[in-house]
Amino acid sequence: ARAQDVDTGIETFGQLEKTKSQIKEWAKYEDVYKQLVALRDSQRPLAIQGVILDDGIGSVGTWIKELRRHAFEFDKPKGNFAKFELRCDQKFFTAKVDEGRSWQVPPTWGDCMLLVFGDVGATFRLVELPSQSLVAPAAVETP
Repeated sequence: ARAQDVDTGIETFGQLEKTKSQIKEWAKYEDVYKQLVALRDSQRPLAIQGVILDDGIGSVGTWIKELRRHAFEFDKPKGNFAKFELRCDQKFFTAKVDEGRSWQVPPTWGDCMLLVFGDVGATFRLVELPSQSLVAPAAVETP
């Protein structure tokens, strides 16, 4: 499932809910909303395509995403990446973007923003994982 689509759907529902008295067949929308929430909270990985954009600050671009889950990995990185940063409520962490490495963020860190820095146009897939899917402890890094 695509994380961005799920997040956008949930956000859109929140906006529509303000006018639900004017919408016929509102129950259908509520059913879709419940399905999106269930998908977000499920054990299925959520993936989003990332593209490093020019942020106008320097020679390195940035991609930013609010994490919905406390486990993630980078898939199919193409291009040059400087690093990624986790900016959490209680902690700040920096590391390299590596394919094949899963990251488990302790819940005690709070909510986190993920920032990926690299050459403008570099691409990757961010896969947010349910914690239970990390079955190979040797492959898991806890920042």
